[in-house]
Formats: sequence, structure tokens, C-alpha cells
Amino acid sequence: MGSASQGFGFGCGGTVGCLFGVLLVIALGFGGCVMLGGGCLALIGESERAARRAGDQAKTADGKEAEKSAAGTVPAKQAEIREWVDASGKHKVKASFVGAEAGRVWLKKENGKETNLAIDQLSPADREEVWRLCPAERPSGPQPGVTARNFARVRMGMTLEEVEAVLGPGGQEMSRASVGGQTSVIMAWKGRGVSNCTVSFSNGRVVAKAQLGL
Repeated sequence: MGSASQGFGFGCGGTVGCLFGVLLVIALGFGGCVMLGGGCLALIGESERAARRAGDQAKTADGKEAEKSAAGTVPAKQAEIREWVDASGKHKVKASFVGAEAGRVWLKKENGKETNLAIDQLSPADREEVWRLCPAERPSGPQPGVTARNFARVRMGMTLEEVEAVLGPGGQEMSRASVGGQTSVIMAWKGRGVSNCTVSFSNGRVVAKAQLGL
């Protein structure tokens, strides 16, 4: 028995010693551990430990990516470059949507630089695009814009600020005249396609309005 047990290379001196040697060999073969008095003799090779660490790191990275996605990462279809137009229709920029928060929108221009502006400064169509991509930013109640419904909300006696709150800030001054201490101003707002409306002010108050195609 002594010579047979020495063949395992553990030099066991008895049944208990040989049994321990067999368990140790089995543990090594399966990459496990042997319990000794409540402790654990680790028998996992360094390469296996490294593989496990790499797996844990991968899981952590996947978890972070999932958190980032849940926090509002922009899907690829949202990140496409498109033309954005301001409310006046005079300024345009090609950029991709980055995000929107607290009434402002962030855009990444073709040169990689980011810019941000108030959502209300965008054209009605682009405001709708921002709200489609980020529904949480859509205000409750009627939205500013050049529509038939909003045109009907424009009342005689309103100030320019009050009209802009209804039609949006993109009005363009078409004419201005002062006669006998009375100042008359005509403002125009462009809607979708060829639709538009004009509002006439006298000394800062609405006195007339007209629309086409709304």
C-alpha cells in the first residue's frame, strides 16, 4: 500500500492521507477547491481566474451600457444628420439630435461641435421632431405654432408678446409706419408649405389679422 500511495506523489502514510490525495487530484482536475476545517484551498489555475475576472468585467460593462441606454442614449435613427430650421426660417444648420432637457435641445453639427438652443426657437416642424424624439419635453396644453386653431386664439388688443406666445416667436416684421403719433406694424408668421398669417398692430396692440391656407 505504501508504494501504491506514493505513486500519486503525496507520500500518504495511511488511508486518510491517501483519501486526501485522491480528493486533491480530483479537485485539481475539475478546477474546484478542498474544504479544510471550514476554509477553502483554492485550486483554480491563474488562467481560469483571469478568465472569470474578464467575464465579471464584461458583465459590469454590459450593465453600465444598459444603464446608459435607460438614461436616454440616442438611438441610431435619432442620431442621423438632418437640417434644422429656426422659427424665423432664416437660419438653418445640419446636425444630429443629441438630447433635450428643461426646454432646450442639444444638436451636434457636422464638424462635431455641439450647440444648444431653446426648443421654442425652432420652427414648428422641428419642435414637433424634438417632442417626438423626447416626449417628456412636450409642454402640456396648446402648443405655439402657426395653425388654424392658434390663429383663432389671436384676439384684438393682444400685445406682440402675447401673440408670440400663441403663434411662436418667428414673426417677421413686414412694414412699419408712424403717423400722427400712431405706430402701425404688420407682422407675418409662416406656417407649413405656403400657409401663413399676418397680424396688424397699432401702438403695440392687435387691430387686425388675416391668414392664408391654415
